Amino acid sequence: MADLRASRHDLLETCLLFLTTPRTLDEIRTLQSTMQTCSCPKDNPLLNRIHQYCPPDYFKRPFDRYLFTDVILMLSTILLNCIVNVIDPKESMKSALHHGIRKRALREEKQGKTPRWPITPDEFYSAVGAETTVKMLWRWAYMFELSPSFLLLNGIITMAGTTLSVMVFIMPSFAPKLIEVINKNVDSLEKTTSLADRDFSVLQQAEGTVQVSTIEMIRQGEGMRVNSYWKNHKEALLRALSRAVNVMIGAPFHNEFLRTACLLHDFLCVPRDPTKYHHLILKGSLAIDEEHKKENDFWKAYTAIRQVTLSDRCHAPGCLETFTSTGRKFQNCSGCKRMSYCSEKCQKRAWKLGEAPHKIICLLVKEFSDRIKLQFKFADGEVLPPDVVEGMCRKGGVDEMEAHTIRWYFELLDTLLVFRNPYDSRVGEGR
Repeated sequence: MADLRASRHDLLETCLLFLTTPRTLDEIRTLQSTMQTCSCPKDNPLLNRIHQYCPPDYFKRPFDRYLFTDVILMLSTILLNCIVNVIDPKESMKSALHHGIRKRALREEKQGKTPRWPITPDEFYSAVGAETTVKMLWRWAYMFELSPSFLLLNGIITMAGTTLSVMVFIMPSFAPKLIEVINKNVDSLEKTTSLADRDFSVLQQAEGTVQVSTIEMIRQGEGMRVNSYWKNHKEALLRALSRAVNVMIGAPFHNEFLRTACLLHDFLCVPRDPTKYHHLILKGSLAIDEEHKKENDFWKAYTAIRQVTLSDRCHAPGCLETFTSTGRKFQNCSGCKRMSYCSEKCQKRAWKLGEAPHKIICLLVKEFSDRIKLQFKFADGEVLPPDVVEGMCRKGGVDEMEAHTIRWYFELLDTLLVFRNPYDSRVGEGR
């Protein structure tokens, strides 16, 4: 895999194209039937000899033949090993989904190799387009429920930031089908009484897909879009997660699954109904709600500025460009130094935008950031608590009304970024 990853190899491109080429469900079933059926004449001596070397023996043990699911499993695993570094023991515990591909390629180049594939995340979807890539990778994961297929889908979406995650929301069938996968796996697990005999691998990766399409997007500033998409599915999702939390009690990653469920119960404002949802989820959601009561305008202004500082997208409503889609980072506004734009044209449009012009908030954002000495780089998941931020603001002389204005502006901008996005207007059209 190290050699394959360090050079452009037909195998890698073939795997990727096979999994991302647009196919309907019927076409996939036909392909599956064709690949699992041998049409070679059985009276041909040469072909019979060839089949004897195929593990397992094709004619003597027909029920042990390799299935189409095995093909999908191998293709997904090969591509997965391109984006997750499991070869170097020193990096085995280090996620390479966000970082590492380009650095690793450059390191291999210094060793005399020719690293050309894959170097940038966009190479995973440039051949057929972002929308088709997400739709097809999700289709394979849904149809065959293989752990590597879910991992590949989650990994490629995560690598590309908001470029691919938004594509999930133009598939109206995605939410109910993901809920179906969770319920189906829980049904199967409930039939196995021994915890040691339960295989949680697919359920664990399905939870990863839930995270990618909800919590990760919320962290990227797409909370309004998440709320809009899941509003008609949130109760069904939480009921499915409640069943999963119950069947996973005692499993190593039970707490992680529970945390996801608690965060979504709180964020999606699902009713606290003990007859529908697991008591641990309700308890965790209530604890999160208590934390919300400590939030203030200072903290909300801080989190909004922190979010746009970390964002990978152009902040001109209606523009879909991201760092990944263009292959470069964007230049920040020279005034506030926080908002990024893909072009001068977008920056000028955002500056005079009718509903929320950047010019009314630019100086306030700069002064707020300067007064509390807000950095430009943040550790993963690092968010200061409300009382600490309030203390920093009062010490730096930040006016509470200024913080309220900043908070109000970014909430309005979030609304515009959703409703000016052409993909959001297409929800309901895709399958």
